[in-house]
Amino acid sequence: MKPAVTLFKLLLLGALAIAVSGCAGRYFKPAAAPAAVDRYALVELPHTEHWTGIVFNGAKIGFAHTRLSALPDGDFEIRSEASLLLQFLGIEKRFRLRSIDVVGPDLALKRFEANHHIDGSDLYLEGERLSGELRVRITNAEAVREHRYTVDDAVLPTSAILLYPTTRGLEVGRAYRFKVFSTETQQISEVEQRIVGYQTSELFEGEAYKIITRLQ
Repeated sequence: MKPAVTLFKLLLLGALAIAVSGCAGRYFKPAAAPAAVDRYALVELPHTEHWTGIVFNGAKIGFAHTRLSALPDGDFEIRSEASLLLQFLGIEKRFRLRSIDVVGPDLALKRFEANHHIDGSDLYLEGERLSGELRVRITNAEAVREHRYTVDDAVLPTSAILLYPTTRGLEVGRAYRFKVFSTETQQISEVEQRIVGYQTSELFEGEAYKIITRLQ
């Protein structure tokens, strides 16, 4: 499974890079940024469910769906799903990724489970943070493996990347840095985010922040 996951990462990163560089100027225009900083606690989010189309070179190749729910103990559950057909450099790959992440009010990961279906092969992961470690069990058709990652600071799930600036403050010029655990690469990696603009578009009503996110 590891080569397939790595190929998925490389193809998706390449597709996103081309899509962003080729389409940004075509669809988005600058707007006057609001004077106040937009910031929400998780319990205050005005929208807790999002459907997103994945577009590459003007064609829709899949979708992503995320839903945030409050739990009775004060934690939050993020359910996410993505499905896409990627045709790139003569290679065709089909993906369906599902995950359930339990996080605290600060979006720090507490436990998770994820199912990846890639071209007929299945990969299941489950993990939990305990005593300064993130303990992960990885299961596929060939074997069951366990990994322990030493974690000193908060680690977020990748499903929380788009929520992070919303909870810390949306304002043009702000920058953030934090760590995530990626079930696709099975690594803890650093994320860098910069809020670089406030824009409008015919693709949506109103205005929106433009955020550049770097992961690996």
